[in-house]
Amino acid sequence: MTLESSDWISIINIVATSILSISVVVLTARSTKASVKTTELTEKSVELSERAIRLNEEMNKATELDQRKYKNIIRFHYVNELKQKAVNISEIISTRNYEIVWNKLRDPSLIQTIPVTELALYFSKDEIETINGAWENLESIVKSFGGVFAFFEQEQTIRMRNIVQQIGIPISTLVLLLEDIMRQNIEAP
Repeated sequence: MTLESSDWISIINIVATSILSISVVVLTARSTKASVKTTELTEKSVELSERAIRLNEEMNKATELDQRKYKNIIRFHYVNELKQKAVNISEIISTRNYEIVWNKLRDPSLIQTIPVTELALYFSKDEIETINGAWENLESIVKSFGGVFAFFEQEQTIRMRNIVQQIGIPISTLVLLLEDIMRQNIEAP
C-alpha cells in the first residue's frame, strides 16, 4: 500500500505536532523549574538583603556606641580637669593668709583653658554656663584684686572676705555640678 501525498502530509503534520507538543512540554517544564529557581533565588536575595540591613544596623549601633564611649572618655577627662582646678581654687580661698591667696589665684594653671566650642561638644548649655560663669567671675575678681593690699589690715580682711564669697559661691556651684555629672553620666574609662 502506498500512501498518497495527503497521507504523507498528515503523517508529517502528526509528527511535527508531536515534536512541537513534546518541545512545548519540555520547555514548559524547564520554564517552571527556572521560575521555581528564580523564586528561590529571590527569596534568598530578600533574606540576604534583610541580613545585610540587620548587619548594617548593628554596625551603626556599634559605631554609635564607640562614638558615645569616646565622647564619654573626653567628657570624663574634662570633668576631672575642671573639678581639680575648682577644688584647688576652693582650697586656696579657704586659706587665711590673704597674700598667699592673692599669689596663688594669679597662677595661670588655674585658668579654665577649654574653649567653649570644645565644651559644647561634651556639655549641655546649662553646664557650659555654670563652667564659664565660674571662671569668668574668677577672672574678673582676680583682675580687680590688685588693690586689696593697699588698704589697712582691717579693710583688707573685709575686702578679702567679699572676694572669697564672690569666688566661692560660683566655684562651689561648679564643683557640685561636676560631682553630679560624675555620679550620673560618666563611667571611668
